[in-house]
Amino acid sequence: WKVTSRLQLIRPDRSSDFVPRGVVQSTWATASEPGHGVSLHLRSDAFAAASADSTFGFLRGLAGASWSPWTEGRDGLRFGVGLSGGVTGGRPQFGFDDLISRSGLHFRSDLNVGPYSLSWLGKYDLNRRAFFDREYEIALLADGFEPFLQYRQNPRSYQLGIRFRLDGVLDRIQSREIRRDR
Repeated sequence: WKVTSRLQLIRPDRSSDFVPRGVVQSTWATASEPGHGVSLHLRSDAFAAASADSTFGFLRGLAGASWSPWTEGRDGLRFGVGLSGGVTGGRPQFGFDDLISRSGLHFRSDLNVGPYSLSWLGKYDLNRRAFFDREYEIALLADGFEPFLQYRQNPRSYQLGIRFRLDGVLDRIQSREIRRDR
């Protein structure tokens, strides 16, 4: 369970004035231990924002399952599907605060082979009967860091970055030999 609260000065674009507001976000998630390659997942998200002009909030839930037909060490293939639903209250001050979809199906697939990983995520709106979000990622695991390239449809973004992997960094530190010259 994770809760974040912030006081913000925020604006929707460069030409608008800044608006002070308070925001609280919460996420709760759980996963079952995989049995025969199948895992079950539950997640809920809550969001609330309040300013002098507006108050708004939403509550969203997700139930999903993932299946790994082939897993060997880090290598493997995984498929996932989830059903989400959400409710809102109040009036969103900014368009990016509102839920994009009130009910949807989420699909995910991940392939890890050696140091390479490929991921795809698709979100389908059940009311509009169309995909409203897609994400593609390719990454390369190199010791304690992982360079990646990611595209996300909504919000539209391209990211090129490096994730530092704590397990790789710790392995690297622990494998060092201490030598002293005499």
